[in-house]
Amino acid sequence: MNRSGSPPKLALLVAVGLLFATPGAVGVVLGADYSVGSHNFCGTVDDTDADGVRDCKNARETFTGGSRTVYSHLTLEDVSGEVDVTWEWYRPSGRLYAELTSTKRADGTRDEVAAVSSAIVRELGTWTVRIYIDGNLLFSNSFTLTRKPTAEFEYTPTSPTPNESVTFDASGSSDPDGRIESYEWDIGGDGRIDQRGETVQHTFAEGGSENVSLVVTDDTGESVRISKSVHVDRSPEAAFTADPAEVLVGTEVMLDATDSTDPEGEIARYEWDVDGDGEPEAREAAALVSFDQTGRTNVSLTVVDAVGLSDSVTGTVTVVADTDDDGIYDRDEAELGTDPTVADTDGDGLEDGEEVEAETDPTVADTDGDGLEDGEEIAGETHPAVADTDDDGLEDGREVEELPTDPTVADTDGDGLEDGEELEHGTDPTVADTDDDGLEDGEELEHGTDPTAADTDGDGLSDRREVEKLPTDPTVADTDGDGLSDRREVEELPTDSTVADTDGDGLSDRREVEELPTDPTVADTDGDGMDDSAELERGTDPTVADTDGDFVPDGSDPVPKSVWVPFGVAAQLVVAGVYVTVFTEYSIFSYFTE
Repeated sequence: MNRSGSPPKLALLVAVGLLFATPGAVGVVLGADYSVGSHNFCGTVDDTDADGVRDCKNARETFTGGSRTVYSHLTLEDVSGEVDVTWEWYRPSGRLYAELTSTKRADGTRDEVAAVSSAIVRELGTWTVRIYIDGNLLFSNSFTLTRKPTAEFEYTPTSPTPNESVTFDASGSSDPDGRIESYEWDIGGDGRIDQRGETVQHTFAEGGSENVSLVVTDDTGESVRISKSVHVDRSPEAAFTADPAEVLVGTEVMLDATDSTDPEGEIARYEWDVDGDGEPEAREAAALVSFDQTGRTNVSLTVVDAVGLSDSVTGTVTVVADTDDDGIYDRDEAELGTDPTVADTDGDGLEDGEEVEAETDPTVADTDGDGLEDGEEIAGETHPAVADTDDDGLEDGREVEELPTDPTVADTDGDGLEDGEELEHGTDPTVADTDDDGLEDGEELEHGTDPTAADTDGDGLSDRREVEKLPTDPTVADTDGDGLSDRREVEELPTDSTVADTDGDGLSDRREVEELPTDPTVADTDGDGMDDSAELERGTDPTVADTDGDFVPDGSDPVPKSVWVPFGVAAQLVVAGVYVTVFTEYSIFSYFTE
């Protein structure tokens, strides 16, 4: 390679452009054979747009890392022939590290080519790359390999509490090949810079976990971030219940603070102030106390955790009196209109407190006006505030005093009819089958039968038998309307009680049974091939197969009522003649053939 004399293509060169250490588009024309487009140092190269030219990605002048690949990316434009591109890579010490050569030529489809060289660099400092075209120095360029700084910080105290000053110290951060220029603090994790400096202070207003980030930047502009979660001890939360919250004078109340919590551990101490003097009267998580005066009394609880953080809460207990001991406080009796000195104001057998629980009127003996006092209703398990407990249309007093029905059950006898309905229909509400026909009263109404009559249609068959065992209508004596009662057809005759003409011969069962001597179950009584109704229409006897006695059944006789040459005899003679003829011809043929 000739690097000292004149270039081989010197006659074609018009000008020589030199580029120095500033990446970017150059565009200096070197000669008629090519021109330089740009040169950059890149982190990666890739033909992203698929145009056949590898593109520079992540172009920069400074690279970080102990060992990494750096690309020297050169673009040449208007290439008309073949060019040799040579790179010389020099260490920061000035010693030659690598020499690489690549030949580039135009392919006729595009006027731009990319020449790329890469090297794995490890030595920190400024690297220089010299680029030669056909042995002639085109330019030299440089980049810096440095290491990122290290970010580190500590904070004290390590377990801060709310409103306590916390010091953040980043003096443990370092830069291996330079110096740190800035410290930026994001306290709270909102992405904003809250403070700057190697050491800062901050106070957290509330407990919980807070994210703290530090960004350090060195003299080359390289930055690194570190984040830590700072846990701020949270205060306990005081809570308690008073059972009951409303209590009689002198009666004990259970104060329970077990619902109090400490998110950081356990509660170390409980303090109860029940008389408002600022001093604790009890120190347990659950305490029994009593009060000797009526009114609203404040109860305060303070809880303290292991590190001394505390929380307080105040509640009230209402202390009342019940002079007549009826379960209703005196102040409430005035609102109800009851006598606070008499336990049972209306004298119905229930104390005023019981009436309030039962939702009855403690000033009226019979709240629902059904004829039974409230005390009686409670004893009898009826509802003292509802006149008709079972909602069967009969008031409780009537069911208890006038009827033998159960006022707590709508259908006393369980027959499907409520007691009130039974009285409307005239049935016995205490007997499921009033007419004793085998069907309960409710079933009879469903089938349309009379629940007070065992045989609704009076046909001699009980309603139950017609409903469950027979296909007949229990409300109609003659189901099929043929003139014969259902009972007669079922028990005496072989006819179908649901079909008016059992044998389908056009004659009703009653006519065949009562007016004619024909069989109501057989369409052709005499079996002569003609239905009974047809015989009556033709005037023949439906009980005699050959009415005129001519040996021809009425069904086949064209004149069934007149005697003439018997059609049957004539037919037999014709058949006999055919036989004789066939026999004779066969015999004569056999004779001649023999």
